[in-house]
Amino acid sequence: MTRFHNTTTKPLSAALLVLAVTAGLPSQAAATILTFDQIRLGGQVVPTISGNEVEQDYGDRVTASTMPVSGGTFTYGNGGEGFTPGILAEYFGATASNGAPASALWEDGYGDLENVYFGDQRSQSLNIRLTGDAGVNVRLYGFDLAGWPTTDYVIAAVRVIGATQLLFEQTDVLVHGAPGGPGRTTFAFATPLEANALQIMIDYANLDGALQDNIGIDNIRFGQSGPDGDPDPNVPEPASAALCGSAVVAWLVVRRSTYAGA
Repeated sequence: MTRFHNTTTKPLSAALLVLAVTAGLPSQAAATILTFDQIRLGGQVVPTISGNEVEQDYGDRVTASTMPVSGGTFTYGNGGEGFTPGILAEYFGATASNGAPASALWEDGYGDLENVYFGDQRSQSLNIRLTGDAGVNVRLYGFDLAGWPTTDYVIAAVRVIGATQLLFEQTDVLVHGAPGGPGRTTFAFATPLEANALQIMIDYANLDGALQDNIGIDNIRFGQSGPDGDPDPNVPEPASAALCGSAVVAWLVVRRSTYAGA
């Protein structure tokens, strides 16, 4: 007596069932989260120290949550979606009149955020540019803003600019930071903003110059995709890979049971 009457079709059906479930799942794009948790001091990577400049290679070609770099390691958030080996990050603002760095990092006091990127006084705006390699698009999923010292502000605008067009703009933006409130203002794009190169511009030119260093950004979440909007084929998709593996395992288990029960 055998447990399976058809020793060829049942293993095939089980494998196809798992693969069909896999095929029905939404595709996942890669995503990296900039948390600004390190700087270099004397050429060595150390935890962020308030007032030090952001490292221009932070966020470049991220392939893991911990990345070896000159002087040590940088760390990133991810959320399980993969990383962004085809993207470079750049941070900039207008140089302050006193010659101070146009932008820097700060440990705390910006609402409930930790280790934020901010512009110096009289810098007018805070900017992050993300640029993809040829054939790679940047996808922006969101970021957090907050005010220092744990204070709310209304700023002129938040913009996301593509290579040739304005992708997003919101004016008169309330940036949270005061105790008893949300602690931060979160921008989350259900449909990610996408371009080969895009720039996040936090425009606080309406604030008095002495207050323009009181707006900080953190948790910048971005990804990459191919030019047709699909995830870049060179970036692993962990969820899909795991399910494909499950299909193979299921096929092998059923196949082994078939022959064991013969």
